[in-house]
Amino acid sequence: MTRFLERTKDGIPLPEGYYWDEADPEKDTQVLFKTWKYSGPGDYERIKAQIRNLPSSMIRVSETGEPAAFELTDPWGFVMHRFTLPPHRSKGLGSAVQKEIFVKLIKRGIIPSGYIETNNSSVIESANKNPYRTRWDDAE
Repeated sequence: MTRFLERTKDGIPLPEGYYWDEADPEKDTQVLFKTWKYSGPGDYERIKAQIRNLPSSMIRVSETGEPAAFELTDPWGFVMHRFTLPPHRSKGLGSAVQKEIFVKLIKRGIIPSGYIETNNSSVIESANKNPYRTRWDDAE
């Protein structure tokens, strides 16, 4: 973790046209709710509370201020719901947003952890290439 913090000490660069911001519970809850495929009754208020009370990461479009990519954490410190909106994919925003939330968690003394659905092959492939990740395989 020390090596990771050292490599990110000068910030995490973004492509031109994007900027770092904090998620806003009043402005951003709807887009986070709509993009989480597991959203159901009661999740809108839960997501709003997560934005208000837990570490999150947000990249916005410079021209509009609209969200481009984001990630949340849950009350146990798991990273969850990393999402890049379709017009902004393949620009490194997903990796950037995850690095930024990892920095926030590590600085709070929380070891970043999470899970990836076994059918999400593109994210698994990306995680396997990340030198800062450790992977468990649940093989019986």
